[in-house]
Amino acid sequence: MKFIKGNLDGVYLIELEHSRDHRGSFARNFCIEEFKKQGIDIQISQCSISYNKKSGTFRGMHYQIPPYQEKKIVSCVKGAIWDIVLDLRENSATYGKWESHILSDALICSIYIPEGCAHGFQSLSDDVIVHYMMSAPYSKEHSKKISYKKFNIGLTMPITAISDGDNYE
Repeated sequence: MKFIKGNLDGVYLIELEHSRDHRGSFARNFCIEEFKKQGIDIQISQCSISYNKKSGTFRGMHYQIPPYQEKKIVSCVKGAIWDIVLDLRENSATYGKWESHILSDALICSIYIPEGCAHGFQSLSDDVIVHYMMSAPYSKEHSKKISYKKFNIGLTMPITAISDGDNYE
């Protein structure tokens, strides 16, 4: 696993190292020891999968507040997404800034998102599957959203599908 520092404090793009042969490939997408070497302390409490039927689908920008703040590791295991992280940590040098990365089944990489950052993505293809590993379980009372419309987050295409909860000012 190769950890590449993102533009936001504590965000990492994680390139996976593949073993390849005539059958295909194999790669670790999580190893607690590799994360510890980077100074990242994460215990996985929940894993989730998001299926996105149509290209242009937008989900976000989501985060949780204490005591259910969560660190996330996000991977696109089928298709491609425009992944966005927004820093909402008031004591961070990158507060209010965002960064984005293309995650796809072809690139086979992940993104590590620290506590206090909002996360969202837009699908760039049909039938996208996104896998999440999170350090805290979902808590409806602590789950928050911030409108993507407040930031020029560089969506690459028109939104074709969005929930009412994600589409507000």
